[in-house]
Amino acid sequence: MTFSADACKRALAKMIIIDELPFSFVEGEGFKQFIEVVQPMWKPPGRLVMAKNCMLIYGEQKMALKQIVKHQRLCLTTDTWTSVQNLNYMCFTGHFIDDNWKYQKKILNFCVVPNHKGDTLGRMVEQCLLDWGIDKFLTVTVDNASSNSLLIAYLERKTKHRKTTILSHEFLHVRCSAHILNLIVREGLQEIDDPIGRVRNIVRYVRSSPSRMAEFWSCVEKEGIICRLKPCLDVSTRWNYTYFMLERALTYQKAFDRLCDDLSFKLNVREEEIDEAFDDIDGFEGMGRIIEIEKRKKKRGRGRKENVGPPTSSDWEKIKLYVKFLRVFYLATLKFSGSLYVTCNVFFDEMMLIQQDIVKLCEIDDSELYDMALGMREKFDKYWGDFDKINQMLMFAVVLDPQCKIGFFEYCFRNTLGYDKMVVGELTDNITNGITRLFEWYVKNNANLNVRNQEVGGSSDKGDLDGVEMEIGSHKSLKSQFKMHMQKETNMACKSELEKYLAEASDDDSEKFDVLRWWKLNSSKYPIVSQMAQDVLAIRLPPNPLLARADV
Repeated sequence: MTFSADACKRALAKMIIIDELPFSFVEGEGFKQFIEVVQPMWKPPGRLVMAKNCMLIYGEQKMALKQIVKHQRLCLTTDTWTSVQNLNYMCFTGHFIDDNWKYQKKILNFCVVPNHKGDTLGRMVEQCLLDWGIDKFLTVTVDNASSNSLLIAYLERKTKHRKTTILSHEFLHVRCSAHILNLIVREGLQEIDDPIGRVRNIVRYVRSSPSRMAEFWSCVEKEGIICRLKPCLDVSTRWNYTYFMLERALTYQKAFDRLCDDLSFKLNVREEEIDEAFDDIDGFEGMGRIIEIEKRKKKRGRGRKENVGPPTSSDWEKIKLYVKFLRVFYLATLKFSGSLYVTCNVFFDEMMLIQQDIVKLCEIDDSELYDMALGMREKFDKYWGDFDKINQMLMFAVVLDPQCKIGFFEYCFRNTLGYDKMVVGELTDNITNGITRLFEWYVKNNANLNVRNQEVGGSSDKGDLDGVEMEIGSHKSLKSQFKMHMQKETNMACKSELEKYLAEASDDDSEKFDVLRWWKLNSSKYPIVSQMAQDVLAIRLPPNPLLARADV
């Protein structure tokens, strides 16, 4: 292989990008000495040239990606946040299923924004779409911030009348499912704050000094508990961390009880002081700091009610039930937040499971748990209680899952929700009519079938008299008339493609079923419906999987 200075520069630039190295890396003495040994003939460029080379590679990759996305219909997600430096950021991502039926996720923009106002974000998103040459997109997934509703309204206003827009953006707005789960769980956590607070107290007590941790491990050993994971603390703004804390605390319940039986054990901590001293907990004097604050405030007569002592047996029973309940939300969030596979087809299934568990919890004869379940049910009903509040595209995703189709909804409405036959019929007809309208749009706008300007089923917008006037004196040849007839027949055949798909029995119900692989194998059998599936199944439930897991 012959030596090439240009190839070396390019390879070095790729290394800088892949390994996330600073541009100044190329000016380090160690790197220079290494290059002198490896290739004395080549002098590596400085950091400014290296930055330029990296930007050239970025430009090449962006042009290649442009060629890919311009032929795809994207499902978009946007997420915003404010850093500790008080800077506003936006991450804008495009999701699609490529021609090989592989799910793809591409970050289109990651930038600082002036503010989080809806119109500002809308203009930023619009400009990004123009820069990338993207004019076909199906949905935009955002969280429930009011500014995001304005963002959606801005995009609708600017792109509603494009020829590539599906059904006038009727299904554009997708609410972040992980964010809704977060709101539901937070509502429940508020109602059992005292039992959780007492578990938090004992965990912090154990973690507050090496001597207390050693005493705790002694109790673990005496109880024969086989686990060496430390009891973990939660974070007040992250309910999944509370779930982790409670789940692990249950593992050590007997050890905590043994520790509390010690005559020298004493715990008297207020929730308010725990929050204030949280930053000090990881040090050796964490609990001492909490007690010091509590004593100081007690003299001033301030502070909320005390969480005196460790968890009671009643607390542990409630925690056991709540951990089991929280696990449903946690697993649902993991499924919603998957970044390497299709997630939208599991939405309805997970939503039904959550609703079932909330209803069961409402039947428990415990006032505290009942209040918790009631609050969660009210929050659930606010966002998902009425099917009209749910974006129908998420329903269509279930229909386009060969394991489910319309029959899955019929089963859920009848057996899970207990609806009568008439209500089940109305709801399923609504879903069927909706996906039929979507199918008709695809038939009308699919150039491969040469029906771009044809109405599905051969219908016309003109009145009967106008049709007669056009026929009289037209003197079209029989061949032309036959051609028009065949186009109508083709349209009718296309329309039956969806009916044929829905009429076929549901496919393999294995948990390892790969919906994208199924559509790849059956795309020639269902050319139009498979195109719908390729677009719809790319919808994302949370805007950003990593942030969704962190914020749940």
